[in-house]
Amino acid sequence: MATTLLDEIIQRRQQEAMYDQELWSFMYEVSNRPLMNISDDTLQLRLAQLEKNIQFLDFAPSKRDKLSHNIGWMSPWWWLRQRFFTIKEFEERGLSFQPRQEFEPFHKVRKEFWGHHYSGPLKLFRISRIEWLLEALEYGRLRFAPASSYNATDLSDARSDEELTKHTFIPKHSLTMIHESGNELRPLGDVRKSVFHGCQVGLNPITVPYWLTSYSSILDPRLLNEFSSVTGDDGFLAVFDAFRMVRQSAPVFSKDVPYLVPSMAEVEYFDPYFPSHNKIKPAEAKDMRFAYQREVRMILQPEVLIPESNEEAIFLDIGSIAEYAAVYAANGKRIAGTGPENFMS
Repeated sequence: MATTLLDEIIQRRQQEAMYDQELWSFMYEVSNRPLMNISDDTLQLRLAQLEKNIQFLDFAPSKRDKLSHNIGWMSPWWWLRQRFFTIKEFEERGLSFQPRQEFEPFHKVRKEFWGHHYSGPLKLFRISRIEWLLEALEYGRLRFAPASSYNATDLSDARSDEELTKHTFIPKHSLTMIHESGNELRPLGDVRKSVFHGCQVGLNPITVPYWLTSYSSILDPRLLNEFSSVTGDDGFLAVFDAFRMVRQSAPVFSKDVPYLVPSMAEVEYFDPYFPSHNKIKPAEAKDMRFAYQREVRMILQPEVLIPESNEEAIFLDIGSIAEYAAVYAANGKRIAGTGPENFMS
């Protein structure tokens, strides 16, 4: 049987000192098995999501190889540790693995397109229909979608998410509640802890809308399969100077949407069953299953708190970005703009 990409990654990493199975096994036991109560199907799905992300994100050698597993999703060791925790739960249940999804390795892409995720300068890459990408190049057209629209049921798994609310879980066997009578109460299942984008007015939470446009911090051709359109005429927009685009857009934001505050954020990915101590910001955080996208987003948030409503997408034209950006076909060839003739090496 041929060696797969995931096999190669695991075998290579197992030879390194930071692949510490003894430490990780101890950590899972003292954490009181946070995965104990999830269903077998959910456990299988979790393993599949972890292994997909490892195949997309583990790209050695990299400066990230030295990052501790305690750093979080930016460290390759964090992903291997979370996979190890998950496999430990499989072993506790005597559960067999379902066939895994295999991916091609990331290769043959010029380093000019690697971007910030591999310690380069911040660059932005977007997949869409070439017709729309050319409009983005010529007019600097930015489409900000309301965060609430990503919860639509007709979206693909790569796009669908609760952007206004993020959830983590506390295992039911790790939590005791005290009734006003003084009696102890045990929850019937794992307790979901939710953080919403908004504020608290008295006892009532108020969800506040925001708008976003998303990019990846690397041009990874494998993402075409995740974000392909039904028409099949997709390509890449490559913005080689992200901060120049931010500076160019600032006057347009002030003029056209003065009631919204713009910002840019690299998305922070988290494990809902092993959350860090950092406070989750819904507009800047996503479940770890999306990490293979390596998302950078531009965000528009209300300057004053307004209740959630049925918002429409916001289109802003900031002027041509063709001096520092280009549109590429799926085969790698530049169609228009300024940049290397081909993103393939």
